Order: sequence, then structure tokens, then C-alpha cells
Amino acid sequence: MSRTGCDDEKLADLDELIRQITDDAHGDDEQLRAFRQAFEDGVTLPADGFVIGEPISMTDNQGARFLVAHVRAGKTWTDRDRR
Repeated sequence: MSRTGCDDEKLADLDELIRQITDDAHGDDEQLRAFRQAFEDGVTLPADGFVIGEPISMTDNQGARFLVAHVRAGKTWTDRDRR
């Protein structure tokens, strides 16, 4: 897994994708549900990605009111590690 840099075209594509997902959503709750539905419809798990530059593997997507992702990183984090 490698991370490529972001350019203006990729950022514009991301903005358009976010607009498509949230276009009919009114308010925070509907936007969160729209993102959750987009994940369920379009992402096959496990899926590799990056969070703040660190490689992760998304292993599960759970959430009711909040969007929660269960991920596996290169180490097991404890509360002390996440200051």
C-alpha cells in the first residue's frame, strides 16, 4: 500500500463525491446516514487506507448516530498512546 500526493484535480474529485453523497441530506444526522450508506454500498471490507499519514486497514463499519470504523494499525494502541 502506498500513498500518493493530492493535487487540485483529486481534491476537486473528492469535493464532488462528497457533494453527491450529501446533496439530498438535510442536517448532520442525515449527512452521517448518507455517508454510512455510501460506505455500505461502495466499500468492500477489509479496505486499506491512510489516517493522518499512517496506513490502516478498515475491518468493520459500525455506527448508529455516529460514523464509527474499526481499523487495524501496525500496533495496538492504548489510551496512553492516543494522547
